[in-house]
Amino acid sequence: MRTFAKINLNTIQKNFNLLCKKANTLAIPMVKCNAYGHGIIEVSKLLEKNPKTFALGVCSIEEGLLLREHKIKKPILVFSNSSPWSDELNQAYTRFSLTPVFYTKEDLKKFLMQKKSLPFHIKFNTGMNRLGIDLSDSVEVYKILTLKKAKPQGLCTHLACSETPSSMLTQAQIQDFKNVVSYFESLSPNFIHAANTQAILHDQELQLSTFCNLIRPGIGLYGYGGSLGKKHGLKPALKWNAKILLQRSLEAKSFVGYGATFQAMKATPQTILAVGYGDGFSRLHSNKKVTIAISSNKLKKTRVLGRVSMDLTSIELKATPTHWINLLGEDYVQAQILAQNMNSIEYEVLTSISARVPRIYDLG
Repeated sequence: MRTFAKINLNTIQKNFNLLCKKANTLAIPMVKCNAYGHGIIEVSKLLEKNPKTFALGVCSIEEGLLLREHKIKKPILVFSNSSPWSDELNQAYTRFSLTPVFYTKEDLKKFLMQKKSLPFHIKFNTGMNRLGIDLSDSVEVYKILTLKKAKPQGLCTHLACSETPSSMLTQAQIQDFKNVVSYFESLSPNFIHAANTQAILHDQELQLSTFCNLIRPGIGLYGYGGSLGKKHGLKPALKWNAKILLQRSLEAKSFVGYGATFQAMKATPQTILAVGYGDGFSRLHSNKKVTIAISSNKLKKTRVLGRVSMDLTSIELKATPTHWINLLGEDYVQAQILAQNMNSIEYEVLTSISARVPRIYDLG
Protein backbone atom coordinates (compact mmCIF):
# COMPACT_ATOMS: atom_id res chain seq x y z
CA MET A 1 0.00 0.00 0.00
CA ARG A 2 1.07 3.55 -0.69
CA THR A 3 -1.47 5.24 1.58
CA PHE A 4 -4.21 4.00 3.89
CA ALA A 5 -6.71 5.14 6.50
CA LYS A 6 -6.91 3.14 9.70
CA ILE A 7 -10.25 3.42 11.48
CA ASN A 8 -10.61 2.44 15.12
CA LEU A 9 -14.17 1.23 15.51
CA ASN A 10 -13.84 1.08 19.27
CA THR A 11 -13.10 4.81 19.29
CA ILE A 12 -16.28 5.48 17.29
CA GLN A 13 -18.22 3.36 19.78
CA LYS A 14 -16.76 5.29 22.72
CA ASN A 15 -17.51 8.64 21.08
CA PHE A 16 -21.08 7.54 20.44
CA ASN A 17 -21.60 6.31 23.99
CA LEU A 18 -20.15 9.53 25.36
CA LEU A 19 -22.57 11.66 23.33
CA CYS A 20 -25.57 9.48 24.22
CA LYS A 21 -24.65 9.58 27.89
CA LYS A 22 -24.36 13.35 27.81
CA ALA A 23 -27.82 13.65 26.25
CA ASN A 24 -29.25 10.68 28.18
CA THR A 25 -31.35 9.59 25.23
CA LEU A 26 -31.56 7.41 22.12
CA ALA A 27 -29.82 8.50 18.94
CA ILE A 28 -29.84 8.55 15.17
CA PRO A 29 -26.12 8.31 14.39
CA MET A 30 -25.46 10.01 11.06
CA VAL A 31 -23.62 7.72 8.64
CA LYS A 32 -24.22 9.74 5.48
CA CYS A 33 -21.40 10.51 3.03
CA ASN A 34 -19.70 7.17 3.67
CA ALA A 35 -19.88 7.79 7.43
CA TYR A 36 -17.98 11.05 6.99
CA GLY A 37 -15.27 9.17 5.11
CA HIS A 38 -14.98 6.35 7.66
CA GLY A 39 -16.93 3.65 5.77
CA ILE A 40 -20.72 3.53 5.89
CA ILE A 41 -21.03 -0.27 5.98
CA GLU A 42 -18.55 -0.99 8.76
CA VAL A 43 -19.66 1.94 10.90
CA SER A 44 -23.35 1.10 10.45
CA LYS A 45 -22.81 -2.55 11.37
CA LEU A 46 -21.02 -1.41 14.49
CA LEU A 47 -23.59 1.16 15.62
CA GLU A 48 -26.61 -0.97 14.74
CA LYS A 49 -25.66 -3.26 17.63
CA ASN A 50 -25.57 -0.40 20.13
CA PRO A 51 -28.76 -0.33 22.27
CA LYS A 52 -28.71 3.48 22.13
CA THR A 53 -29.20 3.43 18.35
CA PHE A 54 -32.82 3.99 17.40
CA ALA A 55 -32.10 4.38 13.69
CA LEU A 56 -29.32 5.28 11.27
CA GLY A 57 -29.34 8.58 9.41
CA VAL A 58 -28.48 8.91 5.71
CA CYS A 59 -28.81 11.58 3.06
CA SER A 60 -30.15 9.62 0.09
CA ILE A 61 -32.22 6.62 -0.82
CA GLU A 62 -29.12 5.13 -2.47
CA GLU A 63 -27.30 5.17 0.86
CA GLY A 64 -30.32 3.53 2.48
CA LEU A 65 -30.44 0.78 -0.14
CA LEU A 66 -26.73 0.14 0.32
CA LEU A 67 -27.27 -0.46 4.02
CA ARG A 68 -30.18 -2.80 3.39
CA GLU A 69 -28.08 -4.73 0.86
CA HIS A 70 -25.56 -5.28 3.65
CA LYS A 71 -28.22 -6.64 6.01
CA ILE A 72 -28.67 -3.59 8.22
CA LYS A 73 -32.00 -4.17 9.96
CA LYS A 74 -32.58 -1.10 12.14
CA PRO A 75 -34.71 1.80 10.89
CA ILE A 76 -33.01 4.09 8.38
CA LEU A 77 -34.07 7.74 8.15
CA VAL A 78 -33.48 9.37 4.75
CA PHE A 79 -33.12 13.10 5.34
CA SER A 80 -32.75 14.64 1.89
CA ASN A 81 -34.55 12.48 -0.65
CA SER A 82 -38.34 12.76 -0.32
CA SER A 83 -39.01 15.33 -3.05
CA PRO A 84 -40.61 15.16 -5.49
CA TRP A 85 -42.54 12.25 -3.97
CA SER A 86 -43.64 9.70 -6.55
CA ASP A 87 -45.00 6.18 -6.89
CA GLU A 88 -41.47 4.99 -7.67
CA LEU A 89 -40.08 6.55 -4.48
CA ASN A 90 -42.95 5.13 -2.46
CA GLN A 91 -42.27 1.65 -3.82
CA ALA A 92 -38.56 1.89 -3.01
CA TYR A 93 -39.13 3.22 0.51
CA THR A 94 -41.74 0.54 1.15
CA ARG A 95 -39.78 -2.34 -0.33
CA PHE A 96 -36.63 -1.54 1.63
CA SER A 97 -38.35 -0.29 4.80
CA LEU A 98 -36.83 3.17 4.70
CA THR A 99 -38.24 6.09 6.66
CA PRO A 100 -38.76 9.33 4.71
CA VAL A 101 -38.22 12.74 6.28
CA PHE A 102 -40.63 15.15 4.59
CA TYR A 103 -39.60 18.76 4.14
CA THR A 104 -42.37 20.08 1.84
CA LYS A 105 -46.10 20.03 2.48
CA GLU A 106 -46.77 19.06 -1.16
CA ASP A 107 -44.76 15.84 -0.85
CA LEU A 108 -46.35 15.06 2.50
CA LYS A 109 -49.80 15.39 0.84
CA LYS A 110 -48.80 13.02 -1.99
CA PHE A 111 -47.45 10.50 0.50
CA LEU A 112 -50.62 10.52 2.61
CA MET A 113 -52.80 9.95 -0.50
CA GLN A 114 -51.12 6.61 -1.22
CA LYS A 115 -52.46 3.32 0.06
CA LYS A 116 -49.39 1.89 1.76
CA SER A 117 -48.21 3.68 4.86
CA LEU A 118 -44.72 4.01 6.28
CA PRO A 119 -43.40 5.63 9.41
CA PHE A 120 -42.39 9.16 8.51
CA HIS A 121 -40.84 12.24 10.07
CA ILE A 122 -41.54 15.89 9.29
CA LYS A 123 -38.79 18.48 9.21
CA PHE A 124 -39.59 22.12 9.94
CA ASN A 125 -37.60 25.13 8.84
CA THR A 126 -37.07 27.21 11.96
CA GLY A 127 -34.39 29.49 10.53
CA MET A 128 -31.70 27.39 8.85
CA ASN A 129 -33.47 28.02 5.54
CA ARG A 130 -32.35 24.85 3.84
CA LEU A 131 -34.82 21.96 3.86
CA GLY A 132 -37.92 22.08 6.01
CA ILE A 133 -41.59 23.04 5.96
CA ASP A 134 -42.00 26.72 6.76
CA LEU A 135 -43.56 27.57 10.10
CA SER A 136 -46.29 29.50 8.33
CA ASP A 137 -47.51 26.19 6.90
CA SER A 138 -47.80 24.45 10.28
CA VAL A 139 -51.55 24.92 10.54
CA GLU A 140 -52.13 23.50 7.07
CA VAL A 141 -49.85 20.54 7.76
CA TYR A 142 -51.71 19.84 10.99
CA LYS A 143 -55.04 19.88 9.12
CA ILE A 144 -53.67 17.51 6.46
CA LEU A 145 -52.50 15.05 9.10
CA THR A 146 -55.74 15.13 11.09
CA LEU A 147 -57.86 14.78 7.94
CA LYS A 148 -55.91 11.68 6.94
CA LYS A 149 -55.73 10.46 10.56
CA ALA A 150 -51.99 10.22 10.10
CA LYS A 151 -49.46 10.30 12.92
CA PRO A 152 -45.89 11.33 12.19
CA GLN A 153 -43.34 9.13 13.90
CA GLY A 154 -41.17 12.17 14.49
CA LEU A 155 -40.79 15.94 14.22
CA CYS A 156 -37.42 17.57 13.69
CA THR A 157 -35.50 20.68 12.79
CA HIS A 158 -31.87 21.69 12.32
CA LEU A 159 -30.03 24.47 14.13
CA ALA A 160 -27.87 26.83 12.12
CA CYS A 161 -25.59 28.00 14.96
CA SER A 162 -25.75 25.32 17.64
CA GLU A 163 -22.12 26.04 18.55
CA THR A 164 -23.29 29.50 19.68
CA PRO A 165 -26.05 28.84 22.22
CA SER A 166 -26.52 32.49 23.14
CA SER A 167 -27.10 33.71 19.58
CA MET A 168 -30.48 35.26 18.88
CA LEU A 169 -31.00 32.91 15.92
CA THR A 170 -30.32 29.79 18.00
CA GLN A 171 -32.66 30.89 20.78
CA ALA A 172 -35.36 31.85 18.25
CA GLN A 173 -35.05 28.50 16.48
CA ILE A 174 -35.42 26.58 19.72
CA GLN A 175 -38.47 28.58 20.79
CA ASP A 176 -40.08 28.20 17.37
CA PHE A 177 -39.48 24.47 17.40
CA LYS A 178 -40.92 24.22 20.90
CA ASN A 179 -44.02 25.95 19.61
CA VAL A 180 -44.30 23.50 16.70
CA VAL A 181 -43.91 20.53 19.02
CA SER A 182 -46.58 21.93 21.33
CA TYR A 183 -48.95 22.57 18.41
CA PHE A 184 -48.61 18.98 17.14
CA GLU A 185 -48.75 17.43 20.62
CA SER A 186 -52.25 16.01 20.12
CA LEU A 187 -50.91 13.83 17.29
CA SER A 188 -48.51 12.19 19.78
CA PRO A 189 -45.35 11.94 17.66
CA ASN A 190 -42.99 9.36 19.14
CA PHE A 191 -39.78 11.28 18.59
CA ILE A 192 -38.65 14.89 18.71
CA HIS A 193 -35.12 15.71 17.52
CA ALA A 194 -32.96 18.71 16.72
CA ALA A 195 -29.52 18.15 18.29
CA ASN A 196 -26.42 17.65 16.18
CA THR A 197 -22.98 17.20 17.81
CA GLN A 198 -22.55 20.83 18.86
CA ALA A 199 -26.07 21.00 20.25
CA ILE A 200 -25.44 17.84 22.28
CA LEU A 201 -22.23 19.30 23.70
CA HIS A 202 -24.01 22.59 24.50
CA ASP A 203 -27.16 21.03 25.95
CA GLN A 204 -26.62 22.61 29.34
CA GLU A 205 -27.21 25.99 27.71
CA LEU A 206 -29.67 24.94 24.98
CA GLN A 207 -31.80 22.59 27.09
CA LEU A 208 -33.00 20.66 24.05
CA SER A 209 -33.12 17.50 26.15
CA THR A 210 -36.04 19.00 28.11
CA PHE A 211 -38.38 18.43 25.18
CA CYS A 212 -36.45 16.30 22.63
CA ASN A 213 -35.96 12.55 23.02
CA LEU A 214 -33.56 11.79 20.16
CA ILE A 215 -30.16 13.16 19.16
CA ARG A 216 -28.47 13.14 15.75
CA PRO A 217 -24.70 12.95 16.36
CA GLY A 218 -22.61 13.36 13.21
CA ILE A 219 -19.03 14.66 13.25
CA GLY A 220 -18.74 13.90 16.98
CA LEU A 221 -19.00 10.16 16.30
CA TYR A 222 -15.75 10.40 14.44
CA GLY A 223 -13.94 12.44 17.08
CA TYR A 224 -14.44 16.06 16.14
CA GLY A 225 -16.45 18.69 17.91
CA GLY A 226 -14.20 21.68 18.34
CA SER A 227 -12.42 22.47 21.59
CA LEU A 228 -15.51 21.47 23.56
CA GLY A 229 -15.56 18.05 21.91
CA LYS A 230 -11.93 17.52 22.85
CA LYS A 231 -12.64 18.71 26.40
CA HIS A 232 -15.43 16.14 26.73
CA GLY A 233 -13.19 13.32 25.52
CA LEU A 234 -14.06 12.88 21.84
CA LYS A 235 -11.14 11.34 19.98
CA PRO A 236 -10.39 11.06 16.23
CA ALA A 237 -11.19 7.57 14.99
CA LEU A 238 -9.37 7.77 11.65
CA LYS A 239 -5.62 7.95 11.10
CA TRP A 240 -4.47 8.69 7.58
CA ASN A 241 -0.98 7.53 6.68
CA ALA A 242 1.22 7.86 3.59
CA LYS A 243 4.37 6.02 2.70
CA ILE A 244 7.71 7.76 2.24
CA LEU A 245 8.89 7.00 -1.28
CA LEU A 246 12.08 9.03 -1.46
CA GLN A 247 14.24 11.37 0.60
CA ARG A 248 16.86 13.78 -0.66
CA SER A 249 18.57 17.06 0.16
CA LEU A 250 17.60 19.86 -2.18
CA GLU A 251 20.38 22.15 -3.23
CA ALA A 252 19.98 25.89 -2.82
CA LYS A 253 18.00 27.47 -5.70
CA SER A 254 16.35 24.12 -6.61
CA PHE A 255 12.69 24.20 -7.68
CA VAL A 256 10.01 21.69 -6.70
CA GLY A 257 6.86 20.52 -8.45
CA TYR A 258 4.58 21.65 -11.24
CA GLY A 259 4.88 25.32 -12.03
CA ALA A 260 8.08 25.54 -9.95
CA THR A 261 6.15 27.37 -7.23
CA PHE A 262 8.72 26.54 -4.54
CA GLN A 263 12.42 27.37 -4.65
CA ALA A 264 14.82 26.34 -1.91
CA MET A 265 16.79 29.30 -0.59
CA LYS A 266 19.28 26.96 1.09
CA ALA A 267 19.99 23.23 1.31
CA THR A 268 16.62 21.76 2.31
CA PRO A 269 15.61 18.20 3.30
CA GLN A 270 12.88 16.85 1.04
CA THR A 271 10.64 13.82 1.48
CA ILE A 272 8.26 12.56 -1.20
CA LEU A 273 5.01 11.04 0.09
CA ALA A 274 2.79 8.56 -1.74
CA VAL A 275 -0.32 10.71 -1.45
CA GLY A 276 -1.87 13.47 -3.55
CA TYR A 277 -5.09 15.17 -4.46
CA GLY A 278 -6.24 11.95 -6.16
CA ASP A 279 -6.34 10.50 -2.65
CA GLY A 280 -8.08 13.52 -1.21
CA PHE A 281 -5.04 15.40 0.06
CA SER A 282 -6.12 18.73 -1.32
CA ARG A 283 -4.10 20.80 -3.77
CA LEU A 284 -4.88 23.69 -1.43
CA HIS A 285 -2.16 22.38 0.90
CA SER A 286 0.45 23.37 -1.69
CA ASN A 287 3.25 25.43 -0.12
CA LYS A 288 1.45 25.52 3.23
CA LYS A 289 2.19 24.28 6.73
CA VAL A 290 1.00 20.88 7.94
CA THR A 291 1.43 18.89 11.14
CA ILE A 292 2.56 15.30 10.80
CA ALA A 293 3.82 12.38 12.85
CA ILE A 294 6.52 9.95 11.75
CA SER A 295 5.61 6.33 12.41
CA SER A 296 3.19 7.41 15.16
CA ASN A 297 5.76 9.38 17.12
CA LYS A 298 5.45 12.98 18.31
CA LEU A 299 3.78 15.60 16.16
CA LYS A 300 6.04 17.70 13.99
CA LYS A 301 5.28 20.90 12.10
CA THR A 302 6.54 21.08 8.54
CA ARG A 303 5.51 22.49 5.17
CA VAL A 304 4.50 21.21 1.77
CA LEU A 305 7.13 22.03 -0.84
CA GLY A 306 5.55 23.13 -4.10
CA ARG A 307 2.24 21.95 -5.46
CA VAL A 308 0.46 18.82 -4.32
CA SER A 309 0.13 16.62 -7.39
CA MET A 310 -2.32 13.83 -8.11
CA ASP A 311 -0.32 10.99 -6.55
CA LEU A 312 2.62 12.64 -4.78
CA THR A 313 3.34 15.33 -2.23
CA SER A 314 6.69 16.81 -1.26
CA ILE A 315 7.30 17.98 2.31
CA GLU A 316 10.24 19.53 4.11
CA LEU A 317 11.49 16.66 6.23
CA LYS A 318 14.49 14.45 6.81
CA ALA A 319 13.15 10.93 7.12
CA THR A 320 13.78 7.32 6.15
CA PRO A 321 12.18 5.76 3.06
CA THR A 322 9.73 2.94 3.91
CA HIS A 323 8.62 4.81 7.03
CA TRP A 324 5.05 6.05 7.22
CA ILE A 325 3.96 9.63 7.73
CA ASN A 326 0.73 10.30 9.60
CA LEU A 327 -1.21 13.17 8.02
CA LEU A 328 -4.38 13.09 10.10
CA GLY A 329 -5.79 11.67 13.30
CA GLU A 330 -2.91 11.59 15.76
CA ASP A 331 -4.27 14.80 17.24
CA TYR A 332 -7.23 17.07 16.57
CA VAL A 333 -4.86 19.91 15.59
CA GLN A 334 -3.91 18.10 12.37
CA ALA A 335 -7.44 18.30 10.99
CA GLN A 336 -7.70 21.92 12.12
CA ILE A 337 -4.62 22.93 10.15
CA LEU A 338 -5.66 21.01 7.04
CA ALA A 339 -9.10 22.61 7.23
CA GLN A 340 -7.55 26.07 7.57
CA ASN A 341 -5.40 25.42 4.51
CA MET A 342 -8.53 24.58 2.57
CA ASN A 343 -10.48 27.53 3.99
CA SER A 344 -12.93 24.88 5.14
CA ILE A 345 -13.89 22.65 8.07
CA GLU A 346 -12.92 19.22 9.38
CA TYR A 347 -16.00 17.70 7.70
CA GLU A 348 -14.56 18.39 4.26
CA VAL A 349 -11.11 17.10 5.24
CA LEU A 350 -12.61 13.76 6.27
CA THR A 351 -15.15 13.33 3.48
CA SER A 352 -12.57 14.25 0.84
CA ILE A 353 -10.45 11.14 1.50
CA SER A 354 -11.02 9.31 -1.76
CA ALA A 355 -12.25 5.79 -2.42
CA ARG A 356 -8.82 4.71 -3.65
CA VAL A 357 -7.45 5.08 -0.11
CA PRO A 358 -7.88 1.66 1.54
CA ARG A 359 -9.75 1.65 4.84
CA ILE A 360 -8.38 -0.70 7.47
CA TYR A 361 -10.60 -1.42 10.50
CA ASP A 362 -9.34 -2.01 14.01
CA LEU A 363 -11.41 -2.97 17.06
CA GLY A 364 -8.56 -2.30 19.49
